[in-house]
Amino acid sequence: MASKTKRSPVAAYAEQRAALDILLAEIQQGLEAHAASTKDKPHWGHVGDLAGYRERLQSVADSMLKRGEYAPDEPFCACGRRESECDGSRRACRKGGR
Repeated sequence: MASKTKRSPVAAYAEQRAALDILLAEIQQGLEAHAASTKDKPHWGHVGDLAGYRERLQSVADSMLKRGEYAPDEPFCACGRRESECDGSRRACRKGGR
């Protein structure tokens, strides 16, 4: 029977952190390559690409920082949006509404 090598949480954490650091560097390189591909003439497809990337990264950032849908026990505005997401633009908003 093969023996299993047990990793410590410290080692596993360090491996995951290193992998994330590499991934963040790759994302930065990808953004630079994307900008270079526009040749200073971005079109709506380029804008859509960036919007999609931003949306997915925003979800990761919100999860890590406990914002938006990941915020613990965040109250809702009367309009139905979370307080942090409400801009006061709806009539039912506690923030004044139009």
